[in-house]
Amino acid sequence: MTSATVYAGVDVSKADLDLAFSDSEETVWFPNSEDGIGELVQTLEAEPPALVVLEATGGFETATALALAAREIRVVVVDPVRSAVYLSVWSASKWNPVIRVFYQRLRARGKPPKVAQVACMRKLLTILNAILRDGRRWDPEIPLQQLQLQHSCQRIGILLRDQLADAGSRGASRVTQDPLRFPRQQQFHVGLRPPMALH
Repeated sequence: MTSATVYAGVDVSKADLDLAFSDSEETVWFPNSEDGIGELVQTLEAEPPALVVLEATGGFETATALALAAREIRVVVVDPVRSAVYLSVWSASKWNPVIRVFYQRLRARGKPPKVAQVACMRKLLTILNAILRDGRRWDPEIPLQQLQLQHSCQRIGILLRDQLADAGSRGASRVTQDPLRFPRQQQFHVGLRPPMALH
């Protein structure tokens, strides 16, 4: 008979399986081997919990998960780091000024919500890595300025590509001496001053 209120968690490593229950502070150790997995399954079959949660550990959890599923014990494998980052991004896409702008821009470009969230997960990890690397406190203005600069550079690149393609279709004689100088209406529309010509 399954206990509807008790959950089991298994901390998985290459050599060990540490079993714990939600209603107890004790931990039971098993070797991560065929015999150890068999003992773990027998222990859980004696009083099946409502759910067994296994930590994803590079495939070391697979044999245990399959053995539990074969005995019809409810089991789920979770990646705690990925779950934590996903939940952080879910919140950050609403409240963090940098991640919010990045997420909205991706959605405006037609990216599905899940694709945009995964891109934000990577961006958040990159920001955290930079904070640790530089030993600095979080400053939302710095990444936001970098994001705006990156977006402006992309817009300039698109305009330059379109102008050069247009000039190429009209003949080489129409290419100006300064290919970076945009027509005045494009400058106004983009809201950027033309970059200085390099000599």
